[in-house]
Amino acid sequence: MTKHAIMCSLVLMLIILTHARSRRPCPGSEICECLSKNKTTSVFCNGDNIRHTIYFEQLPDDVDKLHLEGFLFTNLSSSNFPPLMHIKQVHFKDNEIVYTHPDLFENWSDLEELSFSDNEVQNTTELFIAIAVVLRQGTQNLQIALQGMRVAQLQDPEFISGNFSKIIALKFSRN
Repeated sequence: MTKHAIMCSLVLMLIILTHARSRRPCPGSEICECLSKNKTTSVFCNGDNIRHTIYFEQLPDDVDKLHLEGFLFTNLSSSNFPPLMHIKQVHFKDNEIVYTHPDLFENWSDLEELSFSDNEVQNTTELFIAIAVVLRQGTQNLQIALQGMRVAQLQDPEFISGNFSKIIALKFSRN
């Protein structure tokens, strides 16, 4: 086998291995893709700016990271999600959120990272109240990122009082 043939074979194997790790449709879901890597399951759901929930999507039981993009959440609450999710990271990107219910992160005590970026949120105070609820439930060492959310100031006493010791990173950018 020539040196060129060996190199071509190696490149082809690398492409195949890289593709094997790419996202695939989650079994039982029309809008979510799953990626399992290093004992971590990431789920990427795209609402195509028409969906209001992922409640009926059949997601794996071991979801660690959940990425939600392009949803129209008129009432963002725990009822939008399948029950008993033990998510460590959740990322909301480019969603329209009209109302955020205080129970949004109810039973998500494993939450370590929460990111909202480029979402259209009508009332950020409601969002901060929902974050305060998860902090009171026992979540420790939470990282929060609010990017492109037009948050002018953080003055909600529900969020501020007693919770800063549980937040290890608070990132505001493009606000």
